[in-house]
Amino acid sequence: MKIGFMEMMVIAIVALVVLGPDKLPIYAHKLGVGLKEFKKATSDLTSDLKENVVDPLNEVAAPLKEAAKPLTDLEQEVKDSLKDVTTSINEIGK
Repeated sequence: MKIGFMEMMVIAIVALVVLGPDKLPIYAHKLGVGLKEFKKATSDLTSDLKENVVDPLNEVAAPLKEAAKPLTDLEQEVKDSLKDVTTSINEIGK
């Protein structure tokens, strides 16, 4: 959801009326500091999740993918053989 210029102007005018011109800069500064802390906290949380959840899962997934590779190769060979047999049977029937 994006806030356009007109919405920002309406919010600024309402804030100016409610807070008054003398307290508006103080609350704007507090809002900026709060948003900065929120951004830092979400960044820290994201990096912690990546470090403690995603990276270990990737480490576990790599050997599993490597172990499954012969099975996928075998599957492709079976499909190719089945295609060859189907083609041979179709040619016999002609």
